Amino acid sequence: MNPDPNAPVVEGDPSMKASVGLVAEEARDLGPSETNGASRGDGSLGAGSQDAAAEPNNGSLPLLLGFIALFIALGAVRSWWIPGIIVGLLFTLFMHELGHFVTARMMGMKATEFFLGFGPKIWSFNRGETEYGIKGIPAGAYVRIIGMTNLDEIDPAEEHRTYRAQPWWQRMVVICAGSAMHFLMALIALVVLFGAYSYSGFNGPPWEVERVVEGSSADQIGLLPGDQITRFAGETFDTWSGFGDLVQATEVGPIEIEVERDGERIVLAGELGARSGDVVGAGFGILMNEDRASQGWTIEARRTDSNADAFGLEVDDVILRTEGIARPSQLAFANLLQEREGDPIDIVVLRDETEVELSGVVDLDRRDPFRGFLGVGARFVDEPDPNWGESIGLAVQDFGTVAKTNLSGMAAFLNPMNWFGSGDTATPPPANASPTAPAPSAPEDGDANRPVSIIGIARLFAESESADQVFYLFMIVNIFVGLFNLVPLLPLDGGHAALATWERGIQFVTRNDDYRVDAAKLIPLTWAVIIVLVLIGSWAAALDIFAWPA
Repeated sequence: MNPDPNAPVVEGDPSMKASVGLVAEEARDLGPSETNGASRGDGSLGAGSQDAAAEPNNGSLPLLLGFIALFIALGAVRSWWIPGIIVGLLFTLFMHELGHFVTARMMGMKATEFFLGFGPKIWSFNRGETEYGIKGIPAGAYVRIIGMTNLDEIDPAEEHRTYRAQPWWQRMVVICAGSAMHFLMALIALVVLFGAYSYSGFNGPPWEVERVVEGSSADQIGLLPGDQITRFAGETFDTWSGFGDLVQATEVGPIEIEVERDGERIVLAGELGARSGDVVGAGFGILMNEDRASQGWTIEARRTDSNADAFGLEVDDVILRTEGIARPSQLAFANLLQEREGDPIDIVVLRDETEVELSGVVDLDRRDPFRGFLGVGARFVDEPDPNWGESIGLAVQDFGTVAKTNLSGMAAFLNPMNWFGSGDTATPPPANASPTAPAPSAPEDGDANRPVSIIGIARLFAESESADQVFYLFMIVNIFVGLFNLVPLLPLDGGHAALATWERGIQFVTRNDDYRVDAAKLIPLTWAVIIVLVLIGSWAAALDIFAWPA
């Protein structure tokens, strides 16, 4: 990012964010004009007025070859993912700026520069009125269009080719073309996923109950293998993971579940139990494992000043029996604790090869609400693979679903409460998303909605296990970048669109076609937005660096 606030220029500098999840953004940088190697200092939000062909310094071809060799060496010494991810990033940025460049030329605007990267020039060439090239910091890209605002001093002979001189609809086409390219790339990735990788859509394939955990709420309510759950506690859901989130968010107690069984819809009623790990861990104060299940579950950890501490339980105790239940599992023990809350119980443990009987009153800690636990596993139903024609229709449909989900992710991204976390990021699900899933009881990732930096995105790409995962992540990132870039704040493209729309509205009301917003007054606001984005990006990068596996 160039530090001179007196000569802003439209440049792309993306940082990413994942939602479901995967999060991203693209900021348009403010910096001095570099036409002919000098800053004009004219305060423009856009291009220089001089012809790029007059640029005397085109860099060095040997320097470019050395630059490429450096990337190859980096891949050979460290990981081929590193240059691969950088190339993928630059390709995405190139396509974004290509959208601006092509539409600007189609609308008769003059573009003097088209560069990948920022900083020192590595190599460039001139074609007509435009200089194309590569710069030394592969963290962005930009197209320089002349006359972006009223601050840009342009030769009167070229005023008709400026961005600001064009009709509103032409400016909107040019400024929105960058996001349109991201959406086009995402749609192509979706078509490939549907047509070549048996992708089942963002919501995943349909599923049915495959197993019911013995002694669980599902068992007591009467769910059976083969049931298709259509409604839970009066709520619908789109995915298996969404169903799990709904179960965990539902208050423990009476529940109704609507299922489809043998072609009929029936309603089952019963009690939704609490997640056994919550009851035994947060409520009672121990962590159990089944390493010695033939004797009983072992106490792996115990919280001091807990109910378990009051009973006298110790780490490495093996729970042999309690209240007539021999070798109770964690689920059975959790059910007992809930049933006997407020009552005395006896617990017999094996301690140093000696049986010890302990007694106490069950007094569960409920300061943190227990999450719901149903106790079912899923079997995903296979569907015929679509042909390429059907894949296009499915891609458009899935694009809408993913866009809606990403908008929710953007809302979470804009919530400062989600900017803090351990830095753990979740690897995206495989594109065909059809593994045998466990019962919906896994804890929700507390960092799922926090911003994710370029480093985090690179990590997700590097952890991808197959090509379909790469396409899936590429699709998610491009949809998010395209949407975020339309947020109506400068220096994002959406800010320029909002500015053009505001000018058009004032012109319509006042009948003054010469009205222009004074861009100088917007520079402080633009810098404020940039600083916030940089701070968020830096914080997200720090979290992702600390989360990088050893």
